[in-house]
Amino acid sequence: MKVGEKLAFLSIKDRKSFIVFDGIELGKEYYSVGEPINIGGTLAFMGQKVSGNDVSWYGNFGGKEITEENGRFFFDSQDDVKTAVVNGKLAYVAQTDETWYVVYDGVPVGKKYERSSHPKSINGKLAYSASRDNKGFIVYDGVEIGKEYDNAGDQTEVNGKLAYFAVQGTKYFVVYDGRKYGKEYNKDEILFVSNTPKDVGSKLAYEAYDIKAKKRLVVYDTEILGPAYDRVDYDSLQIIDGKLAYIAFKGSEALVVRGTTEFKNGYTEISKLTAVNGKIAYEAVKNEKYIIVYDGTEYGQEFDSVGYPLDVNGKLAFYARKGFKHFMMLEN
Repeated sequence: MKVGEKLAFLSIKDRKSFIVFDGIELGKEYYSVGEPINIGGTLAFMGQKVSGNDVSWYGNFGGKEITEENGRFFFDSQDDVKTAVVNGKLAYVAQTDETWYVVYDGVPVGKKYERSSHPKSINGKLAYSASRDNKGFIVYDGVEIGKEYDNAGDQTEVNGKLAYFAVQGTKYFVVYDGRKYGKEYNKDEILFVSNTPKDVGSKLAYEAYDIKAKKRLVVYDTEILGPAYDRVDYDSLQIIDGKLAYIAFKGSEALVVRGTTEFKNGYTEISKLTAVNGKIAYEAVKNEKYIIVYDGTEYGQEFDSVGYPLDVNGKLAFYARKGFKHFMMLEN
């Protein structure tokens, strides 16, 4: 994976795991480490220490070790759910036997609520989800937001402004910059299924499920895009060469959609969609074998396994394995 413009990956040597970041080996002080995580442009990972029969987990954020002093916590691949960087300070979710709450710059916040979670940096200010009396709302820069609705949450930043989902009666809708934005949906017609609204090219996007058609839709800047698909990889939504692109599925066939164009070639799975020098690249499964597809050309058939396409200085890079040997391949 990339952290900033530097490459980070998990490596194993002499049965010991560690992180390689920009060519430097990190985390060797731990018994074992987890996969590297990009949290707000800073490298983070979990490390395990063993003393006799005692096993303890630690977080490592930018070289600073974080203990479980404030409660149990984990960094994982869903870093947008559990962690955030706000004005250079780490916010993360901690758990005790009684509740979940947010820790910001080492200080617990939100403990006055029944539960608080999902920290986010929105316009440089801390925002997190909270609940009281079975009603969800948002705490943004210390102010409670969305309490006028039956339920509010899934907050995110879109073009520097707060956006979130809300429910009132039988209606679902998005609130953006303090106002209802786009269409209201009846609960028996459309069900939101994405975790949060999303900033894609400074415009608001989200995924919805059409209950009657049993299909999934992408809504982009209030416009419902078509056609509908059996499944949409919501996390893959991004702008590639000026157009919205994402991974979708029709039955057992996987494809990439960019604008109104579908890219497909008998793939059963597609993941890791990204742009390399402005061109589409992704990991795919064809004939039960993993390959890399870049600008319509398939790569990596000679290896036992490939994955994780990246843009490294405008060139395609990807992981490859043949037998017990592991490689990072870089385009000539």
